[in-house]
Amino acid sequence: MGGSWWWARVARLARLRFRGSLLPPQRPRSGGARGSFAPGHGPRAGASPPAVSELDRADAWLLRKAHETAFLSWFRNGLLASGIGVISFMQSDMGREAAYGFFLLGGLCVVWGGASYAVGLASLRGPMQLS
Repeated sequence: MGGSWWWARVARLARLRFRGSLLPPQRPRSGGARGSFAPGHGPRAGASPPAVSELDRADAWLLRKAHETAFLSWFRNGLLASGIGVISFMQSDMGREAAYGFFLLGGLCVVWGGASYAVGLASLRGPMQLS
């Protein structure tokens, strides 16, 4: 008794139901036994990389500034949450429990912002010619 028939059925129904909205478009299959992986096939067969224009450099600069702005907003929100935690910690004993939550929230904001900035910068360094 094979169990793969239901997976094929689910995949077919998903293609019919979510055509073009969630699933990537299906690419046409190329002829030949080796397909498009054969040497000399594909869009970059023997082509040199395209020249970088001033518009591409300006787009890369704006994208880097957008990433820096996102990082700074996460950092600002983390500092704000930590500041609220300090204030509630100093107010009373009941505020200490809330202060721990604000300290945790502030630390998470700073760590998340820094990590997302580092990952975004590393992943876009090559394609966008970032330095």
